[in-house]
Amino acid sequence: MKTFAHIDAGSNIVGIGKIYYENGSLTNGVSQFIANTDLELEAGIVAYGEHVRPKMLDDDDLFILGPSVVDVVLIDTEDMPGDDPDSYDKTFRGAFKKGESLSVTIDMDRAKEIAHVARRLKRDNDFAPLDIKATIPREAVQAEADRQIIRDKGDRTQIDVNLTDDPITLKQLMIDNDWI
Repeated sequence: MKTFAHIDAGSNIVGIGKIYYENGSLTNGVSQFIANTDLELEAGIVAYGEHVRPKMLDDDDLFILGPSVVDVVLIDTEDMPGDDPDSYDKTFRGAFKKGESLSVTIDMDRAKEIAHVARRLKRDNDFAPLDIKATIPREAVQAEADRQIIRDKGDRTQIDVNLTDDPITLKQLMIDNDWI
């Protein structure tokens, strides 16, 4: 199986998807799309990640890639992050970068930001019932004590995220803390 990646000038992967092969060649639908758009095999098929949108439709109602895309490459799916050769781990999809040759790496600074966003969301969800209890006079003191426990844990996990230097450890930290 192949994965295609839309890459911007900074080597960021801004769109990604899978292309299925049958008996060593592209599936009929993908082959027909490529033939109808005069794209080379390396152009893959058009799909859009969260940062890539169709720029316009041409006269034949075919999508034109947005201006941020400067390259589209086919990558063996087994060279994508994760342990499954037929899929890839999407946890840090927003941190994917084009690596050496036709591989995908994870930008750890961006992966850490993804983890921090998940951490903050979990913290906000944990705070929600305590915010209500804090408005009830007989429960306010306990609610504030419980909120401080959450703050303290958040401070420790924020440090843990910042000290993590690989995506596997970072993902495990997210799982252990119920952020994903």
